[in-house]
Amino acid sequence: MSPVDHPPLLLLAQAGQPLVIALDGLPGAGLLWQAPPAPAGCRLAVADSVPVGAGVGGPAQQRFVLTCDGPGEHQLCFELKRPWEAKVQAVQPVVVQVR
Repeated sequence: MSPVDHPPLLLLAQAGQPLVIALDGLPGAGLLWQAPPAPAGCRLAVADSVPVGAGVGGPAQQRFVLTCDGPGEHQLCFELKRPWEAKVQAVQPVVVQVR
């Protein structure tokens, strides 16, 4: 079974300013978004995870912070998977336009 391809997220950022990329994951099921390598001239870091619903083991929003030094367009591709498995469950493309 092939992974679910989500439609691209289009985000705008200012050069030198952090941009938060938020993706919904299922940490209780072990499904976490894996960050791609940062594009040239940018830094990408895992920020935190915030529960979305009530209860233990429910969905959570994973947040990543992208900071780019200069203007341009960057394409990132996040993968939703269990860290101990090779199988990718979903793919989330993100297009960031930096001004």
